[in-house]
Amino acid sequence: DLRGVHAFVQPRADPRAHLVVALRSALVRGAHARLFVGAGIVAGSSAESEWRETEMKSLAMLRALGGGDVVRR
Repeated sequence: DLRGVHAFVQPRADPRAHLVVALRSALVRGAHARLFVGAGIVAGSSAESEWRETEMKSLAMLRALGGGDVVRR
């Protein structure tokens, strides 16, 4: 149940500001963790390279948590 997981972006008053969205997060419960990763889709993005980027991010998070099995959903 992920209804308790929320995030937001707080913009600055400066109209030239760039907004940033967290593209990595984890929900940890006991010995289990659910990892969430994303990629920024911009002009010139390729689906294949963005997918590889999400895989690299998830592997880095998995290693930081001590490894384990990956279950893709």
